[in-house]
Amino acid sequence: MGLVTYLTRVSGLIILRQFKLNKFMRNWLTYLPGTVLSATLAPLIITGVEEFLTGVTVLIFVIFTSRLASGIFLGAFLIYSLRTFTF
Repeated sequence: MGLVTYLTRVSGLIILRQFKLNKFMRNWLTYLPGTVLSATLAPLIITGVEEFLTGVTVLIFVIFTSRLASGIFLGAFLIYSLRTFTF
């Protein structure tokens, strides 16, 4: 259990180091530590098909474009669309 907690906390920091963030996003992220972000999002991504597909799509988008804010909006749009229009 301790290993899972540690990996969840460290993974957010490792992932965020891979992206170049503008000044606004750096300032914004100082108020929301990466550990809290990853600990909050990890369970959501692995709980369902819609969440997993959205997480993978947003991750690929952010890796290729380096636009974190756009990725957040894309994720919100995709999760809304998948939950609304799937059967």
